[in-house]
Amino acid sequence: IFDALNIIKQSKVKPSYLIYENVKNLVGKKFKKSFDTILEALSELGYKNYWKVLDSQDFGVPQHRKRVIIVSIRNDIDQTFEFPEGNSSDIKSINSIMIPGEDYTKYLYHEPDIKKYITKTKSNLVKKFIIKRLKQSSDKLIYDTSGISPTLRTSCKAHFHDSKHNLRRYLTPKEKVAIQGFSQEFKWPVSKTQQLKMLGNTVSI
Repeated sequence: IFDALNIIKQSKVKPSYLIYENVKNLVGKKFKKSFDTILEALSELGYKNYWKVLDSQDFGVPQHRKRVIIVSIRNDIDQTFEFPEGNSSDIKSINSIMIPGEDYTKYLYHEPDIKKYITKTKSNLVKKFIIKRLKQSSDKLIYDTSGISPTLRTSCKAHFHDSKHNLRRYLTPKEKVAIQGFSQEFKWPVSKTQQLKMLGNTVSI
């Protein structure tokens, strides 16, 4: 954000509108000072600012994704902004965005082989640490496709009980596209690996 602010500061023509998104913790106690600094910098650059924490699930996307959104409008523009109200009573499920005919066998979940995580050592401490780490990892969290997805990240290991097909599996790339609000026709001019990383960092639409 500060690199972007520096670019705007040096620009001869400043953008009419700005949109900034980040994790909700930015407005929490630990990072509130940094958040206030961002708002102050935007104001000094000549923008009036509006911000709110929104959750994707309240806007027709089957994903729990809380993010702070800042909308900034240049001061010389006679316009204000009001965030839309989400509808928490009309939340979609993952089942509702499944792609007909998708081959789910490529994405089945398999219990990790604990042996491959244990190094060649006799130390019980190493074994206890690795077993504990596996138990605490997101790999152990199981969600149901009749509900919503947890926050999609660049390396999401959460897996699901597919209640439609009675399978235990990961989300498919097409489902990850859908739970961020993109259509299947959207063009991704990058590799599949880069696409999944971008989906974990993008803004739900």
